[in-house]
Amino acid sequence: MYIQSVDIDGFKSYAQRVSLQSFDQSFNAITGLNGSGKSNILDAICFVLGIKNLSQVRATNLQELVYKQGQAGTTKATVSITWHNDDPENGPSGYEDKEYITITRQIVIGGRNKYLINGHAAQENRITDLFHSVQLNVNNPHFLIMQGCITKVLNMKPPEILSLLEEAAGTRMYEKKKDAAVKTLDKKQSRLDQIDSVLQCDIVPSLELLRQQCGQYNEWAKLSSRAEQLKRIIVAYDFCECLKRAEEASKEVAAYKQKLDALQSERGRNQADLDDVEGLVQALLTEVELQAGGETLELQARVDKLAMELTRGTTTWRSKCDTLASEQATLEGLQTALQELSDQDHEAKVTRSMEARTEAQAALEAAEGSVSAAQREVAGAEAGDGRDESNRSLQERLADAQTEATHADSEAKAADVRAKHLAKQLAEQQKVLNSKQQDAGSLQKELAHQQAVVDKSTKKLQSLAFDEAAHNALEEAREAQALEVRQAREAVDRLSQDVAGWCDFRYSPPDASFDKSRVHGVLARLVQVKDPSTTLALEVAAGSRLYQVVVDDASTAQKLLEKGRLTQRVTIIPLDKVYAPSLPSSVVNAADRMGGGKAKPALELVGSADHLQAALKYAFGTSLVCQDAATARRLAFSREVSTRCVTLDGDDFNPSGLLTGGSRPGGRCVLATLHDLAAAEARLDAACAKLASIESQLAATAGTQAEYNRLRQEVSLASHSLSLLQERMACSESAQLAASVAALSTELAESKQAAEAARAKSKEVAAMSKNLEREIANFGKEQGARLQAAKEKLKAAKAGVDRCRKALKAAEQQVAMANAERDAVGEERVALQAKIEAATQAVAALKKEEAELRESTATSRVAYEGVVAQLDTRKKRMQESDEEIAGHRQTAARLMRAIQELDVEMHKIEKKSKAIAEHGTSCAEFAAKVEKDYSWVSVEKAGFGSGDYDFSNYDMRKSKRDYAEAEGRCAELKGRVNSKALDKLEKAESEYNGLMSKRQIVDNDRQCILQVIEDLDDKKKVAMKDTWHKVNGFFSSIFTTLLPGAQAKLVPPENQTFLEGLEVKVAFGGVWKESLTELSGGQRSLLALSLLLALCRFQPAPLYILDEVDAALDLNHTQNIGSMIKAHFPQSQFIVVSLKEGMFNNANVIFRTKFVDGVSAVTRTVTQRGRAEQQQQKGRSNVVAADTRRVLGNAN
Repeated sequence: MYIQSVDIDGFKSYAQRVSLQSFDQSFNAITGLNGSGKSNILDAICFVLGIKNLSQVRATNLQELVYKQGQAGTTKATVSITWHNDDPENGPSGYEDKEYITITRQIVIGGRNKYLINGHAAQENRITDLFHSVQLNVNNPHFLIMQGCITKVLNMKPPEILSLLEEAAGTRMYEKKKDAAVKTLDKKQSRLDQIDSVLQCDIVPSLELLRQQCGQYNEWAKLSSRAEQLKRIIVAYDFCECLKRAEEASKEVAAYKQKLDALQSERGRNQADLDDVEGLVQALLTEVELQAGGETLELQARVDKLAMELTRGTTTWRSKCDTLASEQATLEGLQTALQELSDQDHEAKVTRSMEARTEAQAALEAAEGSVSAAQREVAGAEAGDGRDESNRSLQERLADAQTEATHADSEAKAADVRAKHLAKQLAEQQKVLNSKQQDAGSLQKELAHQQAVVDKSTKKLQSLAFDEAAHNALEEAREAQALEVRQAREAVDRLSQDVAGWCDFRYSPPDASFDKSRVHGVLARLVQVKDPSTTLALEVAAGSRLYQVVVDDASTAQKLLEKGRLTQRVTIIPLDKVYAPSLPSSVVNAADRMGGGKAKPALELVGSADHLQAALKYAFGTSLVCQDAATARRLAFSREVSTRCVTLDGDDFNPSGLLTGGSRPGGRCVLATLHDLAAAEARLDAACAKLASIESQLAATAGTQAEYNRLRQEVSLASHSLSLLQERMACSESAQLAASVAALSTELAESKQAAEAARAKSKEVAAMSKNLEREIANFGKEQGARLQAAKEKLKAAKAGVDRCRKALKAAEQQVAMANAERDAVGEERVALQAKIEAATQAVAALKKEEAELRESTATSRVAYEGVVAQLDTRKKRMQESDEEIAGHRQTAARLMRAIQELDVEMHKIEKKSKAIAEHGTSCAEFAAKVEKDYSWVSVEKAGFGSGDYDFSNYDMRKSKRDYAEAEGRCAELKGRVNSKALDKLEKAESEYNGLMSKRQIVDNDRQCILQVIEDLDDKKKVAMKDTWHKVNGFFSSIFTTLLPGAQAKLVPPENQTFLEGLEVKVAFGGVWKESLTELSGGQRSLLALSLLLALCRFQPAPLYILDEVDAALDLNHTQNIGSMIKAHFPQSQFIVVSLKEGMFNNANVIFRTKFVDGVSAVTRTVTQRGRAEQQQQKGRSNVVAADTRRVLGNAN
């Protein structure tokens, strides 16, 4: 089956009907210039084949396939293809009797899309089935190789290449079947899940519940029977026991009554004896009281008090005596030491040593100068040039003197000449100045006037009572004070922020008439800490009470809580209701005595307004603050104090045994911060007050300052005007002349002085030169003597230097020693004087105290001895009566103990008798109640103790325990027992078995589907393996034909199977390439084309369409494509679009397109190769026809 002709009308660029007749059944080529409509012929063929993806025909909708989209008058597009059905057996099914099949497709703008088969309308699915039956599926084409397919294949990954083979092998059918099987499997699994859900959520729980209820019902029935049996045994046993105990109780009560009567008689006798003894004791006590009365007690109290005072006074007096003696000895020693220091004159010694050091230092400097001069003289004498102390020779000094003489003469002459010249200039300038003096008169008057104005303004300014320095000092003080205020305010703000979260209390007034003064605020802000070191202890003592809010009364607190819109939870302290405890004075005194002054009540360490004292007592009233942990522990756990104690470090000791302490948080405590805040606010107030005072002082002088500034400005302006006039005066011609005259006069006087000085120096230097010439003339004669004298002089000078240095060192040591002694003695004298003064005062005070104590002690001793004597007399008289009373009291105590023991025994007997009687009564009543409550008891009580009621066969404790357990279990099961559970259980089990049967059937179906899927996978694997081998063979053969000497194959990637993917490998000259990137563009295009054609060869179609697949190929490779097509696809028709002669010259028929007047046109050409093949085909047809006639003739 192949295309015979194609008719195109109104399709894309073919506005008029164009007929392409007599397609060759093997190789046809379409060529033409770009844009002439070559590819539109292929698009028309795909259009008839029923293409769905319009992007493959370069359109977005069907309307774009009509010529100019219907805007040129053409409103429909029609394409007809005539197929020659030359092989009916392999042709479309249902058309075996048709030699030619014409299929037409037409679209109308705004109308419908229709298909025709041999002129008859047909449905689209019929057309699709027709082409699918001959392997022409245009929507998944393997026969259509369009532009871009080559590049796409080159970029495919192994899984994508594998998908091409799957499409060619037709394993998609397996995939569809597998997908259908998977969907069925999912349905089966869903059904299984549904059955399992019903079983697990409904049936099984219901079944379990029914089974449990059946078990409970059986258990309840069994327990009820057992409980009834045990109940009868227990009731019968209790009935018999009660009757038995009632009888025994009556006998025991009679025995106890007899014993109680005997004890009552014995108690009466003892009571009579006790009354007699107590009468004797009372009589003796009355006698003793008459003798002693209250006077003896008073004497004893006085003795005790006087003894304590005498002991305390004696001890204090002796201690004072010892202290006085020690202080007197110390004072005498200090006075002696001070006298020894006063006898030494250290200041004079220091002065003498410093004078000696100064003299030694001056002597050393003089000696060192002598040594230097002597060294220069020795050097000059040795050198023979007569060098002196300046280290210059005689010749050098002579030359210098001559030079100075010549220079002095030159200076004198120059000064004379300059003086003459200056005198001449001065005369000329003076003459000109005299002539200009008259012109400067007006300027002098103006200058004088302005000077008077300046003097007047200055006088007014000075007469004004304004101190500018004081005002500036106030301004500076105001700036400094303002800075201090800012710093203080910053400190207050910072500290306020630190306590904001703890001590802020915000509320809204509950009503318009609410008095805010009744709300005092957080207690911590109201507390004033007296000692900052106790802040931590006080904060621990108060605890959370420190952050509670203080108000006047309970009504205010209620209003705040109900209508105050509080922003946080708070506790409110109403002053009229608050509990305000405080430590008893005995506890405070005991704490002071035992703690040695190291403990104070917390309430004494804080202060506040008087009306807030109740709140302070509420927070701090019951705690002590101790300086250390030892004191706190001793006081907290002592019997006398036994009060909560808190140390300065925050350790809390509670008498209940709770100790709290250890590491405290790193931040400061709130009370310390509030204390600092109060101090900062005080500093801020003081700074603000000081700033206000300074500003008031500045305000008081503001008027005077304004007047002062005005006058100072006037003085400044007048002075400026005066300076301008002075500058004008200075810049005037007369002023300049006067200045020039003055300068010339000064310069003339200086020149004259310089001339005189030069002449005087010349005379002096001349005299020096004569002396030096004389010395030079005599130097040779006196050189030896000069050298010897210089050396002796140098030796003596050096010895003098050494002596002076030693003397200076000794003098400096003496100065240092004298200074050290003077400083030490001074410090010691001051210290001794202070000590003597303190000791003198102490001795005087001690003498006075000792005398007072001695007198007081003597007085106390006399009083003590007199009171002791009186007390001893009275005690002796009373001792005899006390001994007799003690004897009678012992007898009374013995009788009292006997009576008490009898009373206890009688009470016990009465209690036991009463209890036994009550027990007997209750037993009798219980027996009567049992007989009344249980009617069977009166009937069966004769048999209690034998037969079924033989109590010896039962452990009654165990029986009662078993009965209680059975009754409890029955009561527990009674509300849950379902009497219909047995019937429901049978029905539920039946339903459960039915669902399980259905589940087994569905599960079997699921297993069968899984087996089908596995079989499909196996078939796919076999088909894919066969396809791979065949396509691989075609691929290698086609590529070798297209590119002689090269090989190609499809292989799985490394470490993978062919079912996971396939990749292309290429070899040139037997060497396999590692990567396709090593190939040229043309080689890669041939490789991709070979793969596509190999897939086509595996599943041949009657028609293949190639659209410019040779774009990247040269002429030789293009010619090879034509040869390959004829060699490998002899049974298929090829329609190839190409621009290269190497391609379309191998074709049998060539259709050439051109674009004329806006439409495409086509011409047909039969190549020489095509005519030759037509002749061969015609000859074969004649032979076949002759053979056919011969066969038919023989048959006839």
